[in-house]
Amino acid sequence: MSSGVRQNIKQLSTDQALIGYVQCITDDLVAVLPQPWRDLNWEVTVFDNEAVNAFALPGENIGVYTGLIDVAETSAQLAAVIGHEIGHVIAEHGNERMTSEVAAGLGLSLGAAWVGKELEGDTAAIVMASLG
Repeated sequence: MSSGVRQNIKQLSTDQALIGYVQCITDDLVAVLPQPWRDLNWEVTVFDNEAVNAFALPGENIGVYTGLIDVAETSAQLAAVIGHEIGHVIAEHGNERMTSEVAAGLGLSLGAAWVGKELEGDTAAIVMASLG
């Protein structure tokens, strides 16, 4: 993510433990992506902001607000949101045939794979609805 974009969005977090935590989750998700997305230069940036949100930008860039990290009760919940954002990036740049819903489903599946379990229908529907 360009430094100009970073500064225009919000202040960057300086909490190295938190940044490492988010990076570790992102790395684990990227590791299970199919090719060619697995080998792209994915970058995650943590912003010091109370908003409960994350976002995707062109070029394999994902932003995560500390407010989201604070409310995520488990790493699996955070992984589901980051996976959802990865799905947005893939839908926009990787495969024009993939719809946003399929990309979001891929993100949800990535989060479930990261924790080693499948999300059941109702749980998956609730998470998908909350993620947009």
